[in-house]
Amino acid sequence: MGANRRHTFGPAGLVTAGLVLMTGCFPWQAPDAPARFTSLAEAEAARDGVRFIDLSAAAPTNWPVGLDAFPALEKLSLRHARLGALPAAVGRLQTVTWLDLADMDLDALPPELGSLAALDTLYLSDNRIETLPPEIGRLSALRYLNADRNALTSLPAEIAGLTSLRWLRVNSNKLTALPPNVGRLRSLRRLYLNDNLLPGLPDEIEGLQQLTDLSANSNRLTHLPACLARLPALRRLDLRMNLIEALPEDLAALGALQWLRLDGNPIPESERRRIEAALPRTLVVF
Repeated sequence: MGANRRHTFGPAGLVTAGLVLMTGCFPWQAPDAPARFTSLAEAEAARDGVRFIDLSAAAPTNWPVGLDAFPALEKLSLRHARLGALPAAVGRLQTVTWLDLADMDLDALPPELGSLAALDTLYLSDNRIETLPPEIGRLSALRYLNADRNALTSLPAEIAGLTSLRWLRVNSNKLTALPPNVGRLRSLRRLYLNDNLLPGLPDEIEGLQQLTDLSANSNRLTHLPACLARLPALRRLDLRMNLIEALPEDLAALGALQWLRLDGNPIPESERRRIEAALPRTLVVF
């Protein structure tokens, strides 16, 4: 197979030249956690000082009444609650900055979710959500959005309103395209699109000038826009398990690129040599 680079894979990911490259999510440092209350009865005794309520173990089947009565509440986890639907009352959680709505059997989200002006972090993973409401674009303070493992077929154009968003995860959905407005997410650093039905990426992705991590493995990508080579901050690019035969011409412009995953694509030997020559300081995996 010529001089293509060969590497070893283990449980942690890719091991080569003294480096360990994780195959999952790239590291993210979590902030210090406040005191955690696991029931409303427990929280009532310290009402004014309660910052974190975690009802994930209790798995309520109805919306907990009185959540909006905690004036200092910042973090709320309802993960595993079997609500089936999210009530409009979620819009009254005006002090909440971190909200976990994962694995709640949700198939839709109410427009009132868009009124959470302080929201910084939102987990929607492991539900049955088919569409995100356009009102989600009003979450201008949102920096982290995880909608992995849902049934999304598209993203709303209003996603462009997430002007503070740094990390977007929509792995394991049914996306067939990204809206051009995704290029207006000027603060975005990390974009995860794995395990969808994407045949390509929009030219407007060039607008993501702060993007450091792009992962789009296990899609139906046959080609990539030329503007991909004009993302100056890009460090890690994962394009495994697609239908790509060639990369954009001006790869040498990706001066910050540290590693590139291309295994599982039908890339011919001549193109592999061209890629390695264009990216001599990049760890390339075929």
